[in-house]
Amino acid sequence: MEKSYLSTFFAVTRNSVIEVIIFSQSRHDWHPAFRRILWKENGRFVKFDKRVGKGYQCYDGTMIAVTRLLVLFCPTPRPNRELLRSDRRFWGQRTLPIVALFLEEPQACICFEEPDLQERDHRWRRDTIATLRAIGPKHPYCAISTLRPREATDSYFEPLMEPAQWQH
Repeated sequence: MEKSYLSTFFAVTRNSVIEVIIFSQSRHDWHPAFRRILWKENGRFVKFDKRVGKGYQCYDGTMIAVTRLLVLFCPTPRPNRELLRSDRRFWGQRTLPIVALFLEEPQACICFEEPDLQERDHRWRRDTIATLRAIGPKHPYCAISTLRPREATDSYFEPLMEPAQWQH
């Protein structure tokens, strides 16, 4: 990446821990992706095993929107950073609603193992704020929703957190 932008972070939903990565197949060909690294199966925790290749992996987009969900998308019809202005035909995979965001995998796993997880869970507010700040408003491959709730015409566009709560 051109500048030193965050290239990995973690999202927790009610059913999994998701690793978000910005990866490159060449020096100038960067893409966002996400994969489940921990989930529950039959009441037991299952961890992603790179050797076996288990875990749901998603690569279908050139950007990732951080809203109340994570949504992979291609900014079309013309380049833009807003999911709201992007044609839905060019949206890729999305997650379930986010509980919290984390910079480190161990903290994300600790969160996931807690009982009674809620969307936008206040127990991990500081971690979510730190992660949103680390991503920042100018990340070339991650777009954080800054819409006000009344501006969000669809729940996909609702911000994970009010911009005033995480922006400096």
